[in-house]
Amino acid sequence: MGGLVFLVPVLLVVSLGYAVAYVAAEALGVGAPEAVAWPAGMLLFAVTAWALLRYRKRRRRARGALQRGLPAGARRERASGGGQGGPFRSSPPSSGPPSPRR
Repeated sequence: MGGLVFLVPVLLVVSLGYAVAYVAAEALGVGAPEAVAWPAGMLLFAVTAWALLRYRKRRRRARGALQRGLPAGARRERASGGGQGGPFRSSPPSSGPPSPRR
């Protein structure tokens, strides 16, 4: 029974991708629309799974930072050097010197 909980949504996403791609391929006059529809259904499932996993990972990361008493973006600021630049800077640098570290 537990397998159905996972397989039913997978089948629905693949079927939706298959149906949409089949209709589009048939409308465009492709000779074998099944050859286009199955890979499109699998691609839709892969993109959906990737997006859901990424969303879940971001939510867990934000929830973990909040449980430690930090704002949601603090973890990224620490990783990039305490908010003093780096790849995750979200605002322009200040005109004054950096504040002393604690």
